[in-house]
Amino acid sequence: GVILARAGLRVTVIEAAETPGGCLWTETDATGVRVERGAIDHGGAAAIADELGLERFGLDYLERDDVLGVAFGNGEVRRFAVDAHDTAAGLGSDGEAYLELVEMAQSFFGMLDAFPVPPTMTTLASTLSSLRGGDETFRLLLSSAEAVLERRLTDRAVRGSLELYAAHGQVPPFITGSGLFALLLP
Repeated sequence: GVILARAGLRVTVIEAAETPGGCLWTETDATGVRVERGAIDHGGAAAIADELGLERFGLDYLERDDVLGVAFGNGEVRRFAVDAHDTAAGLGSDGEAYLELVEMAQSFFGMLDAFPVPPTMTTLASTLSSLRGGDETFRLLLSSAEAVLERRLTDRAVRGSLELYAAHGQVPPFITGSGLFALLLP
C-alpha cells in the first residue's frame, strides 16, 4: 500500500486479523518452535520492510532457521535449515547429493538472473549448451522433478520432502518439464 500511495494512488488496506501482516506471520507453538502460519517463502519481504522503514512502527522481522521441516507418519523427520551445510549434515548419505543440488540451483538461478528478460527455452538451450554441464542442466529442466530427485537421492523421506516443496511451483512433481522445481528447496 505504501508503495502505491507514494506513486500517487489512493489506497485502502483491509486487514482481517487483529494485527497487520496479511499472509506473512509467525507463531511460536507450545514447544517453542517458530511456525510459519502464512506464506512459505517471504521472498523480498524483508527488503521491502527495510525500504519502507517499518521497524520504526514496531516491525520485528524474524529470519527463520529452517526453511522446511517435514514430519512423516512413521515418526521420521527431515529438517531443511537455511544453511545448506547444516541441512546436509542431517541428511546422512544424501547430504553430499543435496549439496550438489544446492550448487546446481545457485548456478542455474544465478544464470537466470543475468537475462534482462525471462529467457525462452530456445535461449536457455543455446546458453546452457556453451556451459560445462549445461546439457545435463537442460535435460534436468525437461525431466520431472520426481525423476531428478530419484536419480540423485536414496532416502525416500528426503525425496518426498523435496517433491513436496517442488509442488509449490503449482506443477505436479511427476509432470515432464517440472525438473526445475526440484531445485526450489535446495
